Amino acid sequence: MNCCQNNSSSNEVVEEKKRLSWKTIILIIIILGLFIFGSIGGVIN
Repeated sequence: MNCCQNNSSSNEVVEEKKRLSWKTIILIIIILGLFIFGSIGGVIN
């Protein structure tokens, strides 16, 4: 029972890490996009 519980808990931690990594990747893409659009807007203006 203990080994099975440990495996399930470790799998849950891995899933949480995957979710966090996806969130950070999306945030980085959005921030980079804002910087790029800002620089393009500054050049146009």
